[in-house]
Amino acid sequence: MTTRTGPVNTAPQPLPAKKTVPLVALDLGNFQCTAFDGTEPTTIRSLFIELKPGQTALKTSPSSPLISLDGRRYHVGPKATEYSKYRAVDSSDKPDVAEVFFAATMPLIDCDEIDLLIMHHSYAQVEQALKERLTGLFSFTRNGKVHAVNIRSVAVIDEAIGAWHLLKRPKGLTLGIDIGAGTYLIRVWNREGEVIAGETADKDGVYRLAVALAQDARLKGPLRDLRITSPLPSVILDGFANGAHQYGLTGGGWRDWWQEYRRDWFNAIVNEALSKYQPYLGDVTNLLFTGGGVLLADGLIKEDGMVVVPKPPQLASVIGAHRFMAGGDR
Repeated sequence: MTTRTGPVNTAPQPLPAKKTVPLVALDLGNFQCTAFDGTEPTTIRSLFIELKPGQTALKTSPSSPLISLDGRRYHVGPKATEYSKYRAVDSSDKPDVAEVFFAATMPLIDCDEIDLLIMHHSYAQVEQALKERLTGLFSFTRNGKVHAVNIRSVAVIDEAIGAWHLLKRPKGLTLGIDIGAGTYLIRVWNREGEVIAGETADKDGVYRLAVALAQDARLKGPLRDLRITSPLPSVILDGFANGAHQYGLTGGGWRDWWQEYRRDWFNAIVNEALSKYQPYLGDVTNLLFTGGGVLLADGLIKEDGMVVVPKPPQLASVIGAHRFMAGGDR
């Protein structure tokens, strides 16, 4: 019998699977903050309060979590309104609250490391601050449970571009109007998704409509009888979002008379975009509407081959950005 020595020919073994680091996209919106990991978006109302040492927290929930971060405690979400002197994201420096709202919305996926994508309308101005605050080990407590993840990298992009990535490959220029709670953005993108013109109008999104309604005597009168002399735009924003069109639980509302305000508000934004960027209109093949404010323009936008509203408009940018950056779009 012959004994074979030396190397034995065997079937080639597959290489170890390359570890894929999950990508999480974070949209620090003025009405709601959203985190998206490619599965289900997690949203939290953009309200918070920092609790004093020893202060007893109110009841928590997934939509109003209690966050402990770097020795400080925050109650986030709609429950924050039940404390005095709560704050909103739109009245804060977003890099200062990014950690709190990421802790409140971060998907609890089974991984030790992630890449983080943050969306901001003035991304170049806040990029360095956000990277410094969030890169590296990120540990926090949410509703009593400790969580920790290593954030391998932080990328900061324009918050409007994600919705563009949901379009089929545009043949020409795209004029985008992104209407948020606090701001509206106008962008002109070329076929490669580069911004060739645009602007950001602060305090001119749905907030401007809420301010106009707050000054109407048909709302102020009934509220004055309840000793509410200065209606808060933030409460009106909640009335938009929940569909009640009422000021909290007061019974005073605007459902029967706000249509003219709505029409004028929306038309002013559209006319601003069409007028200021008229030189580009001859090459525009897509007019893109996105952002949560578009929900208030129901019936005012007529979709056709050129006019596009991604569904749902309030999540289009964060979903589109994640799909593109994760390589799942094009």
